[in-house]
Amino acid sequence: MSLLNLLLEGRKSDFLNKFKSKFDKDTLMNVLRASESLASNHKFLDFMGKVLDPNVTPDDLEKLKTTINDFSKFQKNLDRKDINQYDSVKDIRQAIEKHENRIRRNIKEIKGADIVYEDDEFTVVTPKTHDASCYYGSGTKWCTTTRSSDAHFNRYNDEGKLFYFLNKKSPTSSPFYKVALLQKFDGHKTYYDTLDNPIKRGWIFGEEKLERMLKQIDNYMNSQYSREIELFMDKARARQELERKRQERERRRVEELRQRMEYIKENNLWDVDNPNKDDLANYANAVWKAIVNEWGYGEVGDQTVYDLLPATDRGDYGLYIFEWIDENDDHKGWYGVGTEEEVHQAAVDRLENDINENGLMYMFREDYLQMFIDGERAWNYFEDMYREELIEEPEIYFSEDERKFADWQIQWKENTKKRIEKLEREMEEESDLEKLEEIDNLIDELQTEINELEPEGPATDEAYEQRLNEIKDEWLRDPFYKLNELGVLNEPGDVERFVDVRALIENAIDIDGVGHFLNFYDGIAYEEEVDGQFYTTIMVEE
Repeated sequence: MSLLNLLLEGRKSDFLNKFKSKFDKDTLMNVLRASESLASNHKFLDFMGKVLDPNVTPDDLEKLKTTINDFSKFQKNLDRKDINQYDSVKDIRQAIEKHENRIRRNIKEIKGADIVYEDDEFTVVTPKTHDASCYYGSGTKWCTTTRSSDAHFNRYNDEGKLFYFLNKKSPTSSPFYKVALLQKFDGHKTYYDTLDNPIKRGWIFGEEKLERMLKQIDNYMNSQYSREIELFMDKARARQELERKRQERERRRVEELRQRMEYIKENNLWDVDNPNKDDLANYANAVWKAIVNEWGYGEVGDQTVYDLLPATDRGDYGLYIFEWIDENDDHKGWYGVGTEEEVHQAAVDRLENDINENGLMYMFREDYLQMFIDGERAWNYFEDMYREELIEEPEIYFSEDERKFADWQIQWKENTKKRIEKLEREMEEESDLEKLEEIDNLIDELQTEINELEPEGPATDEAYEQRLNEIKDEWLRDPFYKLNELGVLNEPGDVERFVDVRALIENAIDIDGVGHFLNFYDGIAYEEEVDGQFYTTIMVEE
């Protein structure tokens, strides 16, 4: 049996011994099953035994499980973070309610958005600009709140309108403290939680308060967008309208950028030798050199670096982005560029983001992940288990020379010494030789028992720390072996929690190169020298 299993069996055994007089056998088993559904290591088991009534019902158990789950959710934000510091379920619920009351939020109205509905619990806002979407959607993973690009926001608003339900009472740890609704002009509705997952059940579906808010949204849509609603009922006309909007938006975008480029060109702001060149000059020239020299475009006619169009913001990962539209007004690609350090950091950021969204197991093979198990992290995860094990099972880890006498042994020795002293006083008063010999033999036997008594108590402090450090050294030497020994790598994803993600990312970039993670066109990154500085260019989108 693994050490982990020994610990779990110990906790269950302690619970059964401690509460066998409080609960009947069936109740004990029900509480054990409820405890295991909350945490496989039974860390809440003792608390459950403490707060439950002897005549506990199934409903009582379910309510307690709900309370413990809520406690786990809010634990880091509560004043008392150890569940054993609470005396009752009511005590925990009051602590949670106190925390939730502290996080009630007031919703500020900003330019570029309409507040469609508001009461004590909810504010429903529809963002009409990308900036307003980013403001009201902060703290979520909605693509419509990406600062570096308004493409998703514009696309959704071509098809319908976005409405953000902002719960003023729900904690920010809840996936429903903000919910987005895309209500299309054809009436179709899609809801998203803060993690950008589509939701169809749970939340407040089916409740009267949602119906009340949706009625206000429908009134708003009918008053503000009646033409679009009518048009989108005809799917063919709707497609034509979407394409018209897309082309018009693209025309305005390119026209605005070219007007900006006229000023840059007239003032030679991208000439490398110009002492007054702007901050983008070197980056733009690096991109142009890569386009001409590396991507094989060769002759580009009369076009120059001034035919690149700079994006209004840096890309998602901190790179400057340029678009090239050739002399025939054909879009040729989007290019990201940065110094070696900037591009490397962009690749790191990209990988970290992908890992956070998809998980390590989706991104990498498990045998590759095993190379980056962090011994310190794995040890920290199991350290408490070993500390308990060393205390609860000292006979497994320590010799008798490393252990102290148990309290009962110390008491027994004191009582036995007192008995010897009493026998010695009896000898002083006894004159019968036969009785004297009998008392003397008894004293010898008792003294022998004292001398031969083997310690059955805990380890000495010195031995305890030494053995703990020895176990830790074993973990640091080969954490993968130790994890396997405990049997905690049997399920897909088990290894993930112990991986040194930064070391893994650096190794992956070192092996595959930055282009592999940033350039989804051909995976290539080109290096060009401009004004004594090397820049790396990648095609981020064709």
